[in-house]
Amino acid sequence: MSLIAAIARSAQARPQKIALITEKSQMSLTDLLHLTQVLDVELMTRGLRAGQTVVMTSRRPELCLALTLLMSWRGLTLIYGPVEQVAEAGIAFDLVVGTEASADVPGTRQIVIEADWFVLMGTLALPDFTAPTGRPMGTFVFRSSGSTGLPKFIRSAEADRLSDAQRYAFMGEVDLGARRLMTTLSLRAGWSMALVLATLIEGGSVVALAEGAGNALPWIDLYHVDTLATSPAMLQLYLQEPAAAQYLTG
Repeated sequence: MSLIAAIARSAQARPQKIALITEKSQMSLTDLLHLTQVLDVELMTRGLRAGQTVVMTSRRPELCLALTLLMSWRGLTLIYGPVEQVAEAGIAFDLVVGTEASADVPGTRQIVIEADWFVLMGTLALPDFTAPTGRPMGTFVFRSSGSTGLPKFIRSAEADRLSDAQRYAFMGEVDLGARRLMTTLSLRAGWSMALVLATLIEGGSVVALAEGAGNALPWIDLYHVDTLATSPAMLQLYLQEPAAAQYLTG
């Protein structure tokens, strides 16, 4: 089963449940599929084609997820990371997609996501994302921290990422369907993306923070978070807050 088919089946089972919360929005899985469709329409109109290799530069969690689902739907190879690092690593690509223009790429090879695209949200009938497309599955390319000081990217097939999702989610020892996960980690990182996808597919909820990551503790209380994915540096920052124990004990 493809990634987008798995998300679509979960959306059918829980059409109204809020699945993704960010600083900018609260979305059900159905909303996320509508966002994927909007990006599909707008990007295909502007030159995106099935099977291409695309660099995704946005850090916005909802866009990272929607473009990941579009990768699955269109059989794309999706590279997560700064375009200059992708170029330095010698990886060939067709297009750059993000919320800001890149000075390092000709205008003919980049598409900037515009705010007015989103007026289409919910106005178009969704295709049957659970139906086989006949296209090859997508490919993830994530940046690795590496140890050489040079940009390093790891390629993995969509099918492998799906099969690994449970393993990345605490070895399957957590009931993902009941999970309320908050992550301050960028969804452009492979482990973070796998953790979020596993939670959403199984029917859990995700709070994904980007700009607001430094003020995350009140979000834990507000949304009854039971699982926190963050960095050691960010956790140390949280522990210095006066009311840290109040938020983190659970």
